[in-house]
Amino acid sequence: MKNISLLTVLVSSFLTGCATIPGSSQSELTQDEYVNYAAAFGMLDTCLYQGLMDGETHAKAMSVFNEGFVVKNRIVDKSKMSVLTSNARSNYEREAAAYPQELRFQCQKMSGTIQVDYREIQEQKRNNQINNQRPVYTPTYNKSSTTSCNQFGSQVICNTF
Repeated sequence: MKNISLLTVLVSSFLTGCATIPGSSQSELTQDEYVNYAAAFGMLDTCLYQGLMDGETHAKAMSVFNEGFVVKNRIVDKSKMSVLTSNARSNYEREAAAYPQELRFQCQKMSGTIQVDYREIQEQKRNNQINNQRPVYTPTYNKSSTTSCNQFGSQVICNTF
């Protein structure tokens, strides 16, 4: 139970505020990052496999991690991540057998956090698209022009073009 609670805090901290954490470098994940992400992915998979999280929420969680978190802009060894995730999932499933209510609670808690973060990322994407689509008005104050004037009786009429 201690591992499930600790992991949920870890996963929630990854999810909460993930849209604001930039992944600016193109470096590979560190070993600690691999372990932490694999633990989070393992917990998400456990929730899905135990029927405590629906597939759509699981997919949103993966989107949150991939689009809004540092994994998006980092080099990830997918086979290494897969092995670590599988190991983490096996550990959580064993622990979940002993504490099913705790797992149910933590999965529901994570599902709520995922929904909120997913909406925030989608809203941020929409805002970025809107900002990129706005036309840019460039005033032309110093535009060269030609003026032509003609006199008709006592009136002078000028045209600028």
